[in-house]
Amino acid sequence: MAFSLKLFICEPQISWVAQQYKLIGNSKDGNFELYDLINDPSEKQNCIETYPEVANKLKKELFAWQTSVENSKKGLDYKN
Repeated sequence: MAFSLKLFICEPQISWVAQQYKLIGNSKDGNFELYDLINDPSEKQNCIETYPEVANKLKKELFAWQTSVENSKKGLDYKN
C-alpha cells in the first residue's frame, strides 16, 4: 500500500500523513500522536514513544511546510 503526503487542518488540530505514518497534533499545546497506518489502520496504538525519530522527522516536515505557507502569504517566496 502506497501513501502520498496529506495534510489536514481544523484548528487547533492538524495531521500530516507521509509514507505509512500519520502524525496528529494540537497546534495550540504542541501535543502529538503518531500512528502506523499499515500495522494499525484503525489508529488505536499511539506509537510516538516507539518511533520518536519518525515523529520528529514528520514534525520537521510539517513545520517547514507551515513556514513555507506563511512565507507565501507574505509574498516572501516570490521574486519580481
